[in-house]
Amino acid sequence: MTGPEIAALRKRLGCGVRDLALAIGAEPNDLVAWESGERFPTKRHVDQLQALGERGPGAVPTRRRSPAPPSGDAAGALDRLEDPRLAKVLRRLCEDPELFAEVVALVERRRDGAT
Repeated sequence: MTGPEIAALRKRLGCGVRDLALAIGAEPNDLVAWESGERFPTKRHVDQLQALGERGPGAVPTRRRSPAPPSGDAAGALDRLEDPRLAKVLRRLCEDPELFAEVVALVERRRDGAT
C-alpha cells in the first residue's frame, strides 16, 4: 500500500492521522511517514488498513472534538500537524544546520512583528 493510497483511505474513512493510527495500533508519526513515502507499513498494518477500508466510513472511531473548534490561524496550524509533508520538513530542518538557522531567524523576525 502506497503513501497516497493510505492518505486516500484516511480521507475516505473520514478520520485524522491520530485516529487511524490508533485504530491499527501504530504511532501517528509512523502513519505520517507512510503517507509521505518516507517509510512503508508492515504487512500486518496493511492488512488492518485494508480491513478498515472494506468496512468503510465509520470504521475508525474518532476523537471527540471540543464544541468550539479553533478558528482562523489556529485551525490552520492544527491541520498542518496532520500534513504528511511536515515530517519531511522537520527532517530537513534537522539535517541542514544552515536551513535551521534561516528558519529560526525568520521566526524571530516574525515574532518581533517584522515580515
